[in-house]
Amino acid sequence: MNTRFSEPEVDYVITDSGSSFVFVPGQPLPDGRAFAVEDLTPDDISAIFYTSGTTGFPKGAITTHENFLANMESCRRVGLAPAGKFRNLVSVPLFHVTGCNSQLLPTCEAGGTTFIMPSFHVQEFLRAIEKERIEVTISVPAIYWLAINQPNFGDFNMDSVRTGGVRRRSMAPDLIARVIEAFPNARVSNTYGLTETSSLTSWLPAEYSLTRPNPLASRCRWST
Repeated sequence: MNTRFSEPEVDYVITDSGSSFVFVPGQPLPDGRAFAVEDLTPDDISAIFYTSGTTGFPKGAITTHENFLANMESCRRVGLAPAGKFRNLVSVPLFHVTGCNSQLLPTCEAGGTTFIMPSFHVQEFLRAIEKERIEVTISVPAIYWLAINQPNFGDFNMDSVRTGGVRRRSMAPDLIARVIEAFPNARVSNTYGLTETSSLTSWLPAEYSLTRPNPLASRCRWST
């Protein structure tokens, strides 16, 4: 659940989802015997991700086990989940499908290492990339702009990053050029996705990042 929801939105999501228990910080977990389900199928519901609710109350997008698996396969095919084990920095919330479905789960499947930022601080973001030798990270254009415009950006070594994703929205070509220069070993690609599609919808290859910066263009490309 989005930690920035207002109280009415929280109440709506809890009621709408049909939750039987709500985890609340600082409160004990319920007592009871361990519970396991052994007869699940790929099309059974695994999770419900709620949208941000910009046009009204948040909408619950049902995600099945098959949805998770399909998105993980898509991440492998486009190179967002590189072959072998890799080190992934999740700087976006895990209640979003980007951080959960296209970063955390593919990395776990590969047996890699996931570093999760509980809250975003740009200096911590840069320090984590250098200290932990991060190989994969995804974020929005504003975050990349903020990072590369830090006065001490040049003090950090970004050479470990080999896959960089710019998610969800258009990005000025000049900013893409600066990001490519700032992360010299990374294949910087533009991606588009939705909560309703379990995350990844289209991925514009790095070769086209400078000439087609709009993620909507990548959707057109993949459909032709």
